Amino acid sequence: MLDRAGEIGAPAIVLHGTADLAYPVARAEALVVALPNAAPLVTVDGGAHFLSLSHADAVNPYLRRFLDAQPAGK
Repeated sequence: MLDRAGEIGAPAIVLHGTADLAYPVARAEALVVALPNAAPLVTVDGGAHFLSLSHADAVNPYLRRFLDAQPAGK
């Protein structure tokens, strides 16, 4: 999964729930390391796999800050 992540030049944010049963936090950490323009990993305590649905109140402020920091149209 991560072999070509280094080719992704776009800014990225990785949000991960600590209770995600599909993927361990270590996998999210590896993704952040592999993405050249990734923001620091955001973990949400108790968050499950569909984090933006189950923990929207915790996720949305991080997404808003990340998106607001991006140049328009880039």
